[in-house]
Amino acid sequence: MNESNIPVEQLCRRVQNEDAQERAQGAGNPAAPVEVLRFLAEDKDRKARLLALAKNPATPAANLRILAEDEDWRVCCAVAKNPVTPVETLCILAKHKNWRERCAVAANSAMPVENLRILAKNKSWHVRCAVAGNPATPADVLCVLVRDEEREVRCAVAENPATPTETLRILAQHEDWQMRHAVAGNSVTPVETLRMLAEDEDMHVRWVVEQNPAVPAEILRILGQNEARRAVAKNPATPVETLRILAKDKDRYVRYGVARNLAAPVEPLRILAEDEDRFVRCAVAENPAAPAESLRILAEDKDMLVRCGVARNPATPLEILCMLAEDEESAMRCWVARNPATPLEILRILAGDKDWDVRYAAVKNPAVPCDALTLLVENDDPDIRRAVADNPNTPLDTLAVLVEDLNPDVAKAALRRFRAESRKRKEVP
Repeated sequence: MNESNIPVEQLCRRVQNEDAQERAQGAGNPAAPVEVLRFLAEDKDRKARLLALAKNPATPAANLRILAEDEDWRVCCAVAKNPVTPVETLCILAKHKNWRERCAVAANSAMPVENLRILAKNKSWHVRCAVAGNPATPADVLCVLVRDEEREVRCAVAENPATPTETLRILAQHEDWQMRHAVAGNSVTPVETLRMLAEDEDMHVRWVVEQNPAVPAEILRILGQNEARRAVAKNPATPVETLRILAKDKDRYVRYGVARNLAAPVEPLRILAEDEDRFVRCAVAENPAAPAESLRILAEDKDMLVRCGVARNPATPLEILCMLAEDEESAMRCWVARNPATPLEILRILAGDKDWDVRYAAVKNPAVPCDALTLLVENDDPDIRRAVADNPNTPLDTLAVLVEDLNPDVAKAALRRFRAESRKRKEVP
């Protein structure tokens, strides 16, 4: 049976039930008579008051006034969000000490403009953010809040359908992608602004433009063309001449696709190694097809993300790996330790690095030399000893020592490997 069609007699019985859950369900029913709601307004159970009465648009104004004085802030917040809460009650809640209650009031579109102006200056950024997102907030207040020190407040203004279109046009050119993201999702953003955002360098912004119900078909066609170029840039079967053209594309995600493409020719990769976008340079740094001279340049890039990409690349020249193995950043040495192309002598050194992550990465590397593994049998860290036990290069005699390890996880891992290796040797004729 539909909850709203429950007979009044049954509702009355439900609200007198000893089970608080039953009373809460009865109070939350939109068909509940006024006398029933009045009865439950003073219920001892918080759930009956909060989840039902305080939120119910059918609750009488007098009862909402009572609930607004409840000691539980959740009840007060529910009253503050109720669309039928009297203005005088909202004004009282706006002065409460709990920022959550003020925040709920600030988001209520029934709040008088003069009170929204006051709340727009509140110390709590959560409250200012609620005012910034309220469709009832006047334009002049929104123009002040768009310069707020908190990003969340500024983004709320950008998402607000009451924000002036001229302000949205300005925000659409903001350097912060999250701001442009908010504008792209606003249903009142001008078509010409959406057209510009459809070619934004950030894919999250473009994706929101696609979802905007106000976006015209012509913009959707532009977005489709952009996505097609990105797909072509990533495809290893794309002709070399096409990749050369796409390497100069204004869309950074197209250039990123070319930079990651294993079939990309040397010339475009050399150009992309100097791209202004760090993610494009990082993609070149990780690409085994990148020319050695470009990897040498990227190994000294100002961005650590790019340098780490070089350290990960199995095609990176040995002298560069040796240089990066001495980098002061442990993350850099860690990636060198993981690289299967890292020379044995470097892995031997990294296996004894002062940083745990570097030592662990070196021990996990299948290419680490046996003598380095043997030296770590007595390491204080059980995780390191466990990694030694798991490494396929660990000699049988070393595994035999680890079988007696005091740590049960290390001993079990060593025993499993010891048995597996022993069986392999017996099978060899």
